[in-house]
Amino acid sequence: TIDELTGETTTETFAVEPFDGEVVFTVKTFIEDRESTAASVKVDLTKPVPPVVAKELPYSADLTDADAAKEFTAVDANADNITWGTINGISGVTYNSDNATVAANDWIITPALKFEENKNYSISATFARRGAFDPDKMEVYVGDAAKAEGMTLVASYDITDTENLTKAIRYISTAAADKFIGFHIATAAAENGQLSLLSVNVQAIEAATPVAVADLKGEINSDDKTVTLTWANPTKDTEGYDLTEKVGAKIYKDGELVETIDELTGETTTKTLSPEPFSGESTFSVVSFIGENNSEEVSVSLNLDDKTGKEVLVKNFSQNFDKGAWTIINGGNGGAWKYDYSDVFDFNYQHGGAIEDDWLISPAVPMSAKDRFVVKYKLKT
Repeated sequence: TIDELTGETTTETFAVEPFDGEVVFTVKTFIEDRESTAASVKVDLTKPVPPVVAKELPYSADLTDADAAKEFTAVDANADNITWGTINGISGVTYNSDNATVAANDWIITPALKFEENKNYSISATFARRGAFDPDKMEVYVGDAAKAEGMTLVASYDITDTENLTKAIRYISTAAADKFIGFHIATAAAENGQLSLLSVNVQAIEAATPVAVADLKGEINSDDKTVTLTWANPTKDTEGYDLTEKVGAKIYKDGELVETIDELTGETTTKTLSPEPFSGESTFSVVSFIGENNSEEVSVSLNLDDKTGKEVLVKNFSQNFDKGAWTIINGGNGGAWKYDYSDVFDFNYQHGGAIEDDWLISPAVPMSAKDRFVVKYKLKT
């Protein structure tokens, strides 16, 4: 007697004496003195349980074939009598939510697959959708048995396309073992049409190499004699899979390794260096890595002799514009600068003419001897 049932399912293991012949097991549930009707199952104790033979990799299953679909296990985890199955007129194994009243919580699980130790695998699945208004949430798990309990989440993604859509993830097997892959639909919307699993493919792939960092920028502080590098961390490997392993970065100055970051965290990284000597033109490079696999190098060149500091506006010619204070020198050959309108000077080239040699010179601007000045201007054609 089990005094209290908890969770969605119950598993009970016990010894049978004598362990022989055909026996019938019957289960009744009860509340106080009120019992349910009996549910029974007949078990032949003399019949050996066939061993589970894991399938070798690479593995490919075309679930539009009825025999291949029979090798997969469906689990109705929310016990609403709506789960994965085959439907006449719809290809693959389908989760049909047309009559669902609760969020999806259902599994379709592969047969056992034979994974090797410390090896990378691609797990890809092809889906099709019909009648859906919201994205379907799919979670991919790996476990030791064809049941929901004990599965380990390895990836999740949304399915939005209506045409056949293939999603692929990278899975790293840490030990040689027979494993089951569970595809768990966890869509929040109860009625969201039909989602079909058309095929599953699992194959070994090379260890991940991260893509290069992006948007590398360098900023000089001539007062502190430092260089600050910023970049966007990689999120994919060179095969297009999401990165799931620790990614590091190596920083070089003019080809010489100056610092190693063991692990990049967050979306961006900012690193401040104090290069010696602090002078001349220098090239700073960043290489991301996973283990011994290095990305392509990304570089930025900086002139460490550039002076930096707070930018202070000295003159804005667009304010109180005085066109008469500008000097125009016409070198001939047809073209010439002229004032047009709205604080704009215009130069009109003469087609087929000789090389122009014309000047537009601003009024004088006071400049001190030790400051660095930046001229900003706009041109358009």
